[in-house]
Amino acid sequence: MSSPLSSFCDPPWQIAREYDARVTADIESGVKSWESLANGLEPDAIYIAKETVELRNKGKKAPKSKKDDDKPKSNAKKSVCTTYDTHRSSEGCLWESRNKGETCVFKHFCLWCKSNRDVKEIHKIFNCEHKNAAD
Repeated sequence: MSSPLSSFCDPPWQIAREYDARVTADIESGVKSWESLANGLEPDAIYIAKETVELRNKGKKAPKSKKDDDKPKSNAKKSVCTTYDTHRSSEGCLWESRNKGETCVFKHFCLWCKSNRDVKEIHKIFNCEHKNAAD
């Protein structure tokens, strides 16, 4: 595809991902089966997906203009995510787990490695080979 990566964040792609997630969840939960799916779009799933994306995007700010991109970012420092290192039920943090397809704005790294080795490695503390070797 000749599309830039940023196009995958556009509303049509968000709606498609939400629709896919809803249909897949319906099949996995047993509410629907592959045999009972419509030949075209599932009307209830596409409607809910569209509404969900519109509501989700309503609270987001409008895209920045090029003038804003040229300004130096004085507040570019991001805080550390408080749930990444301890959240065990998925690869990301708790927020990413609850907001499928979204990315946390905070930094993710092993807090043990940061405090003991002064490096920011992207793995969780319970999978840290350096911490386990030190114990």
